[in-house]
Amino acid sequence: TEDMVAVMAQWGLMTGTANEQAKTYGNIIDKINKVADNFPTTSEDILEALKKTSSAFNLAGASIDETIATIVAAETASQRGGKTIGTALSNIVEKLKAENKLDLAEELGLDFFTNADKTEFKPIMEIFAEMSEMMQNLKDQGKESSVEMQGLLEMFTVFRRNIGSSLLGEMAGEDSTYAQVLEASLNSVGYSLQENEKHMRTAKAAQEQFNTSLLELKTTVWEGGVEDVYRAMLALGTDLVENIGFVIDKFGA
Repeated sequence: TEDMVAVMAQWGLMTGTANEQAKTYGNIIDKINKVADNFPTTSEDILEALKKTSSAFNLAGASIDETIATIVAAETASQRGGKTIGTALSNIVEKLKAENKLDLAEELGLDFFTNADKTEFKPIMEIFAEMSEMMQNLKDQGKESSVEMQGLLEMFTVFRRNIGSSLLGEMAGEDSTYAQVLEASLNSVGYSLQENEKHMRTAKAAQEQFNTSLLELKTTVWEGGVEDVYRAMLALGTDLVENIGFVIDKFGA
């Protein structure tokens, strides 16, 4: 709960009435749960990464759905945990706007600005998408080891390069990991409640099945004569396996 409140505060969602906050809280839980149930990550990892990335991504023009999709895409490709992914992504967003990185981006033909005066940055997801498209084009041309590819990777600091390049690779194409996670997050309203209802139905059915089996066992033993069963087992004096075999032979598995 403390982590969720921290995340909501970074997105400016701790406003409105108690009911409105509760609804928002539930919606974010739905996003986290649905994504964690359908992709190779955990709710804990997503929440841990959200704590570290939400402020930076919010200021950079991303939505919480886009942030979750970015986290899971990077985590899937790099096989790193939520804490590491969160720290790395937050750092990447910050460093991409450094003067030396902007100069390199211009050399590569990447445009991070919305205006000619270069005073307003594009939303971070548009920047990532442009970088991802460039990486995919270079791969399609067989230029994985080219100067352009090396320059693109240098957009990330040395310590973040593996996670950054992994993220760009997972954002390419309409069926990319990023696109799939984003769709799941966007279409998650009510997911947790639905899953809980399914669980309760399953639990109730299992309990009913158990009760039925117990009643059948009780009836079988009673009709067979419970005293006879125990007397025979005691009289035999054989080991456990043979006793079990005797019960199965007499009353059925």
